[in-house]
Amino acid sequence: MAITDTSPMPRAYPVVRKYLLDGFVEEVSQNQQVHRDMVQLTALAAISTAVQGLVVAKWPDGRSSSASLYTLIIAGSGEGKTPTYSEVFKGVLDFQKRERTVYENANKNYLAEHEVWVKKKEVILKKIARMTSKGEGTVELEEQFKKHLADEPVVKKEPIVLYENSTAEALIDGMLKSSKYATLVSSEGGSILKSSAFKNDSLMNGLWSNETVRIHRKTTGSGYLSGGRLTACIMVQPDVFGSYLQSAGRAAKGSGMWARFLITEPERMVGKRSYSAGQKSITYSVNFANRIFELLELTKKRFESEERELSVRLSHAAQVRFMGVCNGIESDTAPGCLFHGFEDHAAKLPDNILRVACLMSVFINDPESEISEEVLEKSIDIVMYYSYQFRNNFYSPSDSDIDDQEMMDWIEIRRGNGQRYYRKAELQRYCPSRLRKIKRLDPCLTRLSQSGVVSCFQHKGVNCVDLAPNYPLDQSSFSLAGIEKRYPKIY
Repeated sequence: MAITDTSPMPRAYPVVRKYLLDGFVEEVSQNQQVHRDMVQLTALAAISTAVQGLVVAKWPDGRSSSASLYTLIIAGSGEGKTPTYSEVFKGVLDFQKRERTVYENANKNYLAEHEVWVKKKEVILKKIARMTSKGEGTVELEEQFKKHLADEPVVKKEPIVLYENSTAEALIDGMLKSSKYATLVSSEGGSILKSSAFKNDSLMNGLWSNETVRIHRKTTGSGYLSGGRLTACIMVQPDVFGSYLQSAGRAAKGSGMWARFLITEPERMVGKRSYSAGQKSITYSVNFANRIFELLELTKKRFESEERELSVRLSHAAQVRFMGVCNGIESDTAPGCLFHGFEDHAAKLPDNILRVACLMSVFINDPESEISEEVLEKSIDIVMYYSYQFRNNFYSPSDSDIDDQEMMDWIEIRRGNGQRYYRKAELQRYCPSRLRKIKRLDPCLTRLSQSGVVSCFQHKGVNCVDLAPNYPLDQSSFSLAGIEKRYPKIY
């Protein structure tokens, strides 16, 4: 049942809810002495659990994204992963406990009713068989049988289910037979990374992208799930995650699975905690749990009435800002830019920004409310903050990345010394040693030229390179480089 609210904070007051998430993150961080990054990402997963079956997020062009999030928290032993999960997911766990009792009672009634239904079906079939053997007509009995089939008792389904360390098969079976809204959780995620759910990256990718997913089972055949929603909240120790990356993680990164995750590796708190006497405040914790419970109740009502999810849209100002962010992220995938080498991750950033904005908007307001520019701005900050941590964990530079970086470092030094123009043959002679073969130098210069770092041109049949192409022509520097005093023909 819902937690008794003994605090002075009104539960459903929107202005108060506007500050509820931040207050809750800070309160749990202080009470549990855990890093706030861990609390914040777990809180977003809890909101995702409560909201994913209630709404979808609408893009400015009319597309829809689910409100589901995949989150990964990398934290060592003693960092408070289990207490954080228990505290943050309290509203979900209480709701699940209540619904499990209701489900079990309903299931007992279902089993009794279904047993009676089976016996009646057998009686009708026996009558049809007997009359058929006598050559008598069975039209009325056949109609009775059809009506009886249509009246088969239906087992009650739980509105949402938490799966701990689940296999892909168990997850899909559960989402087919019970609720299609599920959350995959683990406060000690070593075993879950080894499970078939994470080996089957097409399953994880498909559920995140709202696709119909299929799983083949040897004994019961193939299963298909349409409209499924999955939240993932995985907590794992650094050495366990490191081992996973060395074995299977790189392949998963290549498939784009981890690009869908919001990832944090918080600063260690062990040895830095400060405890104090006195009663701890739980005002925000009580109200956060109650708000999660309320949203799950709304999800349950729509689930039972089989209504479609509500669409949450950006306000006009938020749309303009969102499209600007999308274009900026795309520009930053160019060589030498922030997301170069992380194109798969960058491609999912706008989607995650929209999802986080949708979740926060629904948590603060009614589900029908538009996403404000203020909420969008905060979601941008959150997602980009975790994007930085994603890149730290998954950065594995390619040869071309290393070439480009070494050349840019070399160029930066030359620029600082006032050197700007080079004949290409001279640049090849003095550039970093790994780039002195033309088969590596040419592709590098092409990439840097495309991103505006350098400009390649030809002057009187001599190939030349400008290390500062965004500045006006410097005739004196051009002359000192041994090139004639003519404006170069850029190509």
